[in-house]
Amino acid sequence: MFEITLPGPGMRFPCRPGQSVLEAMRSVHHVAISAGCHNGGCGVCKVEILTGEIERGRMSAAHITREEAEAGVVLACRAYPVSHCEIKVIGAVPKRLARKYGFLCN
Repeated sequence: MFEITLPGPGMRFPCRPGQSVLEAMRSVHHVAISAGCHNGGCGVCKVEILTGEIERGRMSAAHITREEAEAGVVLACRAYPVSHCEIKVIGAVPKRLARKYGFLCN
């Protein structure tokens, strides 16, 4: 079991091996970030991996550029932690949750 941390609001949640960051986040905090297709094609659930290691599933190159990938940007639906991780939400956070948890997003 790995721990995923969102440093801004200080949220932490567990993630099982083989589980995506998005699935783990949804199972604990319901809809913590916006998501669309859930299969790496829409680009809505962008996060940046600040610390830790992940395995990357297939993601649309139209939504994650080579430069973004090199900087640690991934789609949460296709990011599978292999260690404890700290992430920053880049995609849209629903306003009600942004207020409740104090997200600071682009």
